[in-house]
Amino acid sequence: MKFRSLFYDSSIKMKSIPKGRLIIAVIIGIASALTIYSFFYVLREVFRVMATSLDNEPNILSEENREYYNLFFASLSVVFGNSIAFNFVFSRPQKVTHRFNSKRKRLLNDNIFLSFNFSYWFAKIGLSFGVFSMCCMEYEFLPYFKEVSFLLILVLYLESLKSFNFLLKNITRLKFIGLHVIFLLFISLGLGKINIVNYKGLDKAMLKNNPIMELPYSSYYSEQKNFRFNSVTIKLDEDSLGILHFYSNKKKYTFDDIPDFITRERSNIREEMIPFFTISIEANKSLNIHNLKRLEQILLNIDQRLISYKVSTDEALENRFEEKEISKRLNKGFLKISDAKSLLPPSFFDSDSLDATKSRLRDSVLISVGKQIYWNNKFVNKDDLIKEFKTHQSKETIFIYQFEDKATYQNYITVLSSHFNAINQLRKANQTIFKKYEYENPEGYSDEQRRLKDKFPIIILEVVK
Repeated sequence: MKFRSLFYDSSIKMKSIPKGRLIIAVIIGIASALTIYSFFYVLREVFRVMATSLDNEPNILSEENREYYNLFFASLSVVFGNSIAFNFVFSRPQKVTHRFNSKRKRLLNDNIFLSFNFSYWFAKIGLSFGVFSMCCMEYEFLPYFKEVSFLLILVLYLESLKSFNFLLKNITRLKFIGLHVIFLLFISLGLGKINIVNYKGLDKAMLKNNPIMELPYSSYYSEQKNFRFNSVTIKLDEDSLGILHFYSNKKKYTFDDIPDFITRERSNIREEMIPFFTISIEANKSLNIHNLKRLEQILLNIDQRLISYKVSTDEALENRFEEKEISKRLNKGFLKISDAKSLLPPSFFDSDSLDATKSRLRDSVLISVGKQIYWNNKFVNKDDLIKEFKTHQSKETIFIYQFEDKATYQNYITVLSSHFNAINQLRKANQTIFKKYEYENPEGYSDEQRRLKDKFPIIILEVVK
């Protein structure tokens, strides 16, 4: 009997655990959870600041996603802290369990190796994603892994508790798990409310010279890709005082700096490539169109003709890997009206004669762009614009874009993309020679494209009221 009591006594004396030791274990567990949570939090912020998304935008987490990340890391840290507390309580076998209690040893081993093994695995996966996100991918992984992550926490908790359950009877086990889960959940929710780093200050610093733009939606984007290798991006935005600035390469400039800025950029380009140099414009869809036209007027004054508008399209996945733009050529013709801006973009490089274009005009269509869009003073639905442009398209027709005081960048892009889309559909409908590959040049293809552009030109006069 003495031999049996030495080696096979698997009983546990819960009442033998000193209250002081339990209190110390709880304090150690909470302190450990806070330390681990702080490590995860700081590591996430470091990767967030260092990471560069595919569109070179700052990685700003929404409040909803931030709360989720905090809760996930807090729950994970609490489970680790719980294992540390268990190990502290049962590390002394003299009073609580017999020194040869195999279940006690299993409890200690499981919690020690579970924490280390999971930490090792999680660190490899987390660091791999974190480092890779610095240059090659977006930082956001939600909502794809939210359900899986909660399941991971649950499995990790049950795994840490399974050996301890063998020391309790069924009824006692259920009561303990219920109270224990409530206690850990309470700590996790409280811990997740703690922000170790002033993330709002980091967000403000990252956005200071590189604001995130809510691009306008477009049903059309240009197929030309060559200009992207010889272009510079300008972000157009208003500050808190309503003063217009532009940003480029994470630097902030005033409007007066535009000529010098363009001159410096041109100086870095080979002389024969300067005519191909393109200014790519990013702006919020709510921007007043008058501010955009101010920028275009300055570009015209310094003889910068090629520009493009960055837009968002229905191709959400492709937008992450390839920016969509509408390319356009500015033209100083049709400036007979005060404060008017004009352009003539039938092709990427317009070879039409301006005088010849003026002489053949016989008709006009007035498109008023404001809070709403009006076609010859009649309201027109956005979905009907392409049809209207197709119906009125002619070599002898000029389309007059008249911008009202409340005209937004989004409405302008809606009209412009519908116009380009309509002409593009007309040209393709009359096309007979096609390219199978991007760099293929079938015989007669270029001549046919010139005939199509002459048959279906885009003639626009833009008037700022």
